[in-house]
Amino acid sequence: MPAPALDATPPPAGYLRYYPYSCSELKRHCEALRGFAARLGLPAPALYLDNGYPSTAPRPGLRRLARVLTGIGGLRVLCLPRHDLTPLRDARRSSDRYPDD
Repeated sequence: MPAPALDATPPPAGYLRYYPYSCSELKRHCEALRGFAARLGLPAPALYLDNGYPSTAPRPGLRRLARVLTGIGGLRVLCLPRHDLTPLRDARRSSDRYPDD
């Protein structure tokens, strides 16, 4: 009997950035994103986090997300809990500027 086909669909992803550093807010929002995915019937999202990084500094979590997007060509679901979509616009430039993560 052949092995079942593996689903090549990437999991949902979420990006969170807090400045200044906030352990409690980060934990609360990570749980909220996981709960949101579950309510939609999706697997738990891969979370990319920049806790304590200002928007003007290199952001390793955003760079990792940009690499994933570049490597697989996109995601089906990306969760950004704020209306601020600047990370999407800046993801490629950030990845290009700070390649040493």
